[in-house]
Amino acid sequence: MHFLSYGKIFLQNVLEIVGGVFLLTLLYYWNILSDAVFSFLLLFLLLGSVFVHSFQIGKRSSQKGFLEGLKYGILWVSLLLVGCSFWNAWEIKMIYYDGLFLISSFLGGICGNYKKRSLS
Repeated sequence: MHFLSYGKIFLQNVLEIVGGVFLLTLLYYWNILSDAVFSFLLLFLLLGSVFVHSFQIGKRSSQKGFLEGLKYGILWVSLLLVGCSFWNAWEIKMIYYDGLFLISSFLGGICGNYKKRSLS
């Protein structure tokens, strides 16, 4: 895939995440969501969004879907690592989050490529 295709999908992903986080934060602010539910939905939103957009990349790829998903996951992990180093927020749970992002994008790329092959 071309760099512009990744940029377009990445921008869509970021906008969906920002909108979803805004809505979840409003619900949390008005005490509609508890702390645990808010944390779970936030993680589910992030991982689900990365999976869906990695799925799209996998469907568009002409190569192996897991490589495309892995590239997309590495893009997200690198941004998270830059953010952690910028804010000095190094914690062990960030390593778990990075691993979950990689797994989610990896599986999304595989599923997208499989879906494309099954439709052909």
